[in-house]
This record gives sequence, structure tokens and C-alpha cells, in this order.
Amino acid sequence: MITQKGTEHLAKDKQNIYLRILSSIILVPLFVSAILWFKPLFYGLMILVGMGMLIEWYNMTCSSTMYLLLGLIIIPIPISLLILLNTEDTNSWLIMLYFCIIWSVDTFAMIGGKTFKGAKLTKKISPQKTWSGLITGILSAGVVAVLVSFISGFHIKNYYFSNKVYLFIISCILALIAQLSDLFISYFKRKFNIKDSGHIIPGHGGILDRFDSIILTVPVLFFISNIL
Repeated sequence: MITQKGTEHLAKDKQNIYLRILSSIILVPLFVSAILWFKPLFYGLMILVGMGMLIEWYNMTCSSTMYLLLGLIIIPIPISLLILLNTEDTNSWLIMLYFCIIWSVDTFAMIGGKTFKGAKLTKKISPQKTWSGLITGILSAGVVAVLVSFISGFHIKNYYFSNKVYLFIISCILALIAQLSDLFISYFKRKFNIKDSGHIIPGHGGILDRFDSIILTVPVLFFISNIL
């Protein structure tokens, strides 16, 4: 029997999904257009994202100088690297592919977790995450990256992203790191006893909630695309 509390929880989850879809319909085309065709808009959006993340990090950690200073390192670095990567015209599709990976792992991890359920990934840090969701998200991100590559027909000068086998492997690695990045921020949210970093994005929470994946993944992306 479903209790009244359980019914309210299901209704709230359903509302959050609708809000998430609605905000995604607005934000995803905006980011896609900015990445591929309007670089100044992309730079502006990323600066706004960085500022929003810093503000939310400050609100969360202002009681601890050490953690507050940590935010001044872990947030500006990936934002700066993303802007730097997209200064080259040949990297526009690389950035687009990257966002497809981190968006898809988040989406399919949620779908996989709700569908297959099973053992929790880490109850203390993020009790809603499951191993089934993690595996579903990682594999789906790899498949999405390869499909986007095939359908769009884009060319990326880096061999590891142009080769479909390497692309699948790298996408799965980035997807795994994206989930670790999510858990990394979730640890601090638990530590400072907050559920969401903010409420500015309907259905998603705060800017830090939505873009936490970039903290650990962007440095890896930059390393693969520029050093390997």
C-alpha cells in the first residue's frame, strides 16, 4: 500500500521530471547554438556559469575558509579550459561531443537507476544513486557519443576522438569521471547539510548541481585533446 507520504513523494518526483524536461528544452538548444555557431555567446554563458557556481559554492562553504578557497581553484580551472578549448574552430564539435557525454550519462543514470534499481552506489554521500544507474549511464554515454559522431559526420582532428572505438572508450571514461565529479560535490553538500546548491534551474536545482560534472572531466578532456 502506498502511503500519503509516498504518494506526495511520487507526485513531487513527477513534477521535477516535467520541470527538468521543460528547462532542458530551453537551455540545451541555447548551449548547442552557442557552442557551434556563436562563440562569444558561449564564452559569456560559461563566464555566467562560473560566476553562478562560485556564488553557490560560497553560500555553501562560507563557514570554512579552507573549503571556500578550494572553490577558487576547482571552479575557475574547468571554466577557463572550456573557453580555451573552444577558441579553435576545429574544437567546436569536440566541445559539443563533450557536453553530449556529460548530459547523457546524467540522464541515463537517472533512468537506469529508477528502472533497474538495485544496490546503492554510496548511501552516505548520494543515497539515490545506484550501481545499475552508474553502469547504464556510462554505457549509454559511450553509445550516444558514437551515434552523434556517425549522424553528424563531424571531424575532430584528435585521433582518439575521431576513431570510433577509442571514442566509445574515452566517452565511457569521461562519463565515469563525470559521476565521480558529481559525487565529489555531493560530498560537500552532505558535509554542509544542504540538498541542492540552489534553485535557479527548475527541476535541476542550482548551477553547481547542473554543472558539477565539469570540475573533474574538463581537465581530462583538455589533457586528451591537447597532450595525447
